[in-house]
Amino acid sequence: MSACTGQQPSASDRATQEATVKATALTADQVTSLEADANTDPDVEFETLPASNSTITVLINWEKNHRKPLGTTLVSRNRSDSALKWAVTITPPGASLSALRDAQVPQRNLAYLLQSRTSGEIVVSPDGRRVSLILTPHRGQLEGRLAEQASYVVVLDASSGAVVRTEELSGVVLGQGLTNSSLAVEIAYDYFPGGQGTGQVRVFGLDDPSATPSSFDTDQWLAGAGTDSLLLSPQAPSPASVSGALTITQVDASGDIRATINGVEAVHPGGWVTQVSDPAAVNASANHAATGKKEKPPSLNAALQGLTRQVVNVSTGSSLDVTETTVEDQGVPTGPGLVVSRTTTDASGKKTSAPVFWLSSADDGHPHTENLEQFTSK
Repeated sequence: MSACTGQQPSASDRATQEATVKATALTADQVTSLEADANTDPDVEFETLPASNSTITVLINWEKNHRKPLGTTLVSRNRSDSALKWAVTITPPGASLSALRDAQVPQRNLAYLLQSRTSGEIVVSPDGRRVSLILTPHRGQLEGRLAEQASYVVVLDASSGAVVRTEELSGVVLGQGLTNSSLAVEIAYDYFPGGQGTGQVRVFGLDDPSATPSSFDTDQWLAGAGTDSLLLSPQAPSPASVSGALTITQVDASGDIRATINGVEAVHPGGWVTQVSDPAAVNASANHAATGKKEKPPSLNAALQGLTRQVVNVSTGSSLDVTETTVEDQGVPTGPGLVVSRTTTDASGKKTSAPVFWLSSADDGHPHTENLEQFTSK
């Protein structure tokens, strides 16, 4: 395993920074000891991450008696045999729900945003080759100006754990997106991107980490990323919300619009979206559910019965019908992906769900039917 160190700030910066990013490689013995330590817990929102031919476990390292998170450890193992590939401890710790709960910084008020699997605390590139981690802010006061908060984002090579790029950002972080070649982070000076929030997406190249970043303003929320594009949403991403069907805007790294995608019911990791045939019916159903009434109007029931769904890869344009199936975000051999399952009922009334095909975010988006058994016990 190779040693990893974060990019160091210039001499002029060191005097004004309260923290710098440190990435420390661990040996196999150190990993074993850490995993057995009572002061180590999994990150409950991101226990594992799918990477290319590997799975990454995310651990939170606490002070004694769990008083305060000290760092975040990523442990990478082969997908095939679980052999250790690399392990790295990063400080400051990742901006997990646990770390932000007692943090006296404005980001605490946006902890729910960073639970998103597509734009939150930790994301993986569509090809599974890179991992990006938003760290707990190291400067700022809960009642202070949001523009005075500062935090780091660090990108790692998923095959080695080496640091690819480290960036310090001012303002609250609304989300991030990781394409195959760039990191995008949305920041604002209020708790929303529009109006006084002055949301800005900053884009950092990863193939040439010394490249000057670019940026563009937006009043939308960064919701995810494809292989070479970003997805913007009119609503804030939230793992717990049922928001109906939205229109998602696909943009390039400069903020120029590539496409508008109507009827998006869900944004998935790696640049996949679930699209519905009748957005109005889905939104009417969501609004009806919010009233607490159980019975739907007959006209709404009829519209929902005729509803179809498809998953679309925003990068390749590939689309597949997933009507009357279950679509689940899961790690696949190449990294982020989807597993599509269908439920059947036998003569006795017993229901059984079985995978039908799986989708990779790293290829042209065709359905895979090989090795479906790898998903039956997960």
